[in-house]
Amino acid sequence: MRLLFALLVATPLSAQSYTIRCTEVAEAKTRVLYEATVDGATDFDVVLRDARFEMKATFIAEGSGPVDLRVRIETRRRQGTSSNGLPLWEEDVQQHRLRVRLDQRVELLPFGGAGPRGLLKLDILPRPSTARTPRIDIAKASDNIRVQAHRLPHWYDVRARIEGVNANANALVFRGDTARLHVGDATLTVAAEPAPYRDARTSTLVRFDGRWKNGAAFARSWEGISSGRPLRYPVRGPRGEAWTLVLEVQPKE
Repeated sequence: MRLLFALLVATPLSAQSYTIRCTEVAEAKTRVLYEATVDGATDFDVVLRDARFEMKATFIAEGSGPVDLRVRIETRRRQGTSSNGLPLWEEDVQQHRLRVRLDQRVELLPFGGAGPRGLLKLDILPRPSTARTPRIDIAKASDNIRVQAHRLPHWYDVRARIEGVNANANALVFRGDTARLHVGDATLTVAAEPAPYRDARTSTLVRFDGRWKNGAAFARSWEGISSGRPLRYPVRGPRGEAWTLVLEVQPKE
C-alpha cells in the first residue's frame, strides 16, 4: 500500500486548531476537492471513500508547542473479485506518532507519489484557536470526503487491587494503549477507551488480561464498562484461593 507522510514547514502560529484540505494535482493544475476547519476539538477523523478505495485516518492531538499527534490510518483497496464473484480487498493499518511544531504542517499522500491520474494530497494545517467546543466549518464539500471532530478523554487513571491479599497498583493509560500493572503476584495488561454509545467523560470500556507469577492465566480478554463504580471480578489465586480483583478507572483530560 503506497501511503506517505511528511512534515512540511509553514508559517509560525501561536495556537492550535486544524484546517484539512484535500487537493488533486493533474496536468500541472491543482484542484481543491475538500476543505474544512476543525475548531475546539482534540481529535478528528478524515474519511475518504470511492468505489475502489477507503481510508479512515484518526488524529489524536495533545499540547500546542509542539503538538503530540498520534495518527491511525486504516485503508482498504479493491483488488478485483474472487472465483466465486466476491469482492477482494487489500487492507492495511498504520500507526504514526509525530511531534508537530506550530510552524509545520502534515502532508498525507494516500496513493504515494503521482500516478497516471495525478497526485492526491491531504494537508493538515495548524491554525490559531481558543475555542473549546468542537466545531467544523466546511469551505469546500465533497461526496467522497468527510471529517468528524471529537473532544474525548485521552488518559485514564487505572487502579487495581486484589481483595484477600494486601496488593494494589495504579497506572495512567493512554486511550487505546496498554499498561502493565503488577498487583502482588499478579500481572495485569490493561487497555482503556471511551465506552461506545455512552458519555465518554463518565464511562470507560476496560479490557485486560491477567497472569500469576507462575505463568498461570486467570483472565483472558476480560472486559467491562466502568461508570464511576469499581469493577469486581472473582478470580482464583495461584493455589486456588477465592479472591476478588477490583478495578477502578477514572477518565482524565
